[in-house]
Amino acid sequence: MFFVYAIKSRERNYIYVGLTNNVDRRLKEHNNYENRSTKAYAPFDLIFIEAFETRIDARKKELYLKSGEGKEYLKSLPGWRTCLPAGRIGRRKMFFVYAIKSRERNYIYVGLTNNVDRRLKEHNNYENRSTKAYAPFDLIFIEAFETRIDARKKELYLKSGEGKEYLKSLPGWRNW
Repeated sequence: MFFVYAIKSRERNYIYVGLTNNVDRRLKEHNNYENRSTKAYAPFDLIFIEAFETRIDARKKELYLKSGEGKEYLKSLPGWRTCLPAGRIGRRKMFFVYAIKSRERNYIYVGLTNNVDRRLKEHNNYENRSTKAYAPFDLIFIEAFETRIDARKKELYLKSGEGKEYLKSLPGWRNW
């Protein structure tokens, strides 16, 4: 049997997702600071576990839980709570889907972020490997979402052929 598990730091706002054949051993390793990638966040509580017959199926679930959508799912579980002191309410995090167009070439980039200003600066300062050949950029679309899942759905739509056509119909877009 293979197990996919998720653990949450007791001290910090951090979730770790892993795959193992022995959950008890792995949890002890995490809590005894024996895992290089998690020792800064120990101690942990187990918040999710699922058993699989094959390693392939377990790996698929692990990859899903490590995605943005998977992390949102884990945070929706009853065992999840924020790490804020009693009485404090955390700032609600917003997610933004944005589209930028190259000023020089016929290219549109669609992305998802929690800070559009920072991302636009990164694109225009040639800091993003996938877009630096097309810089500089202008922002042509932005939409805010309360959950990453909803934002990701919109991002995927805008990256589709139909979504790209929609973006090209916006006033900020010009045909070459």
